Amino acid sequence: MNSDQQSRYQQAMSRSGNRALGSLTILAWVASSGGKISPAQKKLLGDFATARQTPGILELAMGVIQSAQTRELEMACVVVRGLSGQGKLALMTWALNVATAENRLPSSTNYLLRFLSDLLGVPLDEFCRTAGKNIPVPGDPSCLEWWQAFEGSGTKKGEQKGEQKGEQKGKQKGKQKGKQRSVKKKKGGLTEAEALAILNLKPGTDEAEIASAFRKLASIHHPDRHAHRDAEQQQVAARNFAKIRQAFEVLTQK
Repeated sequence: MNSDQQSRYQQAMSRSGNRALGSLTILAWVASSGGKISPAQKKLLGDFATARQTPGILELAMGVIQSAQTRELEMACVVVRGLSGQGKLALMTWALNVATAENRLPSSTNYLLRFLSDLLGVPLDEFCRTAGKNIPVPGDPSCLEWWQAFEGSGTKKGEQKGEQKGEQKGKQKGKQKGKQRSVKKKKGGLTEAEALAILNLKPGTDEAEIASAFRKLASIHHPDRHAHRDAEQQQVAARNFAKIRQAFEVLTQK
């Protein structure tokens, strides 16, 4: 996103149509949080933009997401937090539809939905029940059970099993145990495969994509964003952020 596009975005956000642009920016963030935006997700974003009858907002929103502009994302968060009660519910409905457009829910998207739920003050679990959606407790990539499921079944199935393990762990308070697989560790105690999985990347990803994925996840899990939560939740955020940073270091080390 060049300086001209940034200026256009900021000007658009200062006008009366900023709610549509702010909401679309958040939806594009949700769509991209699991990796590449799928055709089904692109269609939903296009439908949202068309319904708002505000020319050019899709291009501006996508520019923010593709270049991981933190300042503009923060502007969008401020805008959607000021939506009416009905507006917040409508945005959560769109976000859930975008997140589940491919009938799978990556851990990063799951966490982002929970961040959005907190931002809007809409209890996610209660909302999902009302909307007929099943959003599992997110798996924790820092725990042994998540990696056993992930490594044993491939990326997509493993991640789904990791989510199931996370849900079981939440209900049983982490009592399940398993045998740890033997893997060669690199910097930060992670293998390259583990680091790629944490950042939702594929082998062969270039440094620009690695940096972009790191910024997106770091903006979700940074401890400063969870300072208002209780001590245990702050510790979880700090641990997740540390793991994301370790993954970035593994993939960018010379």
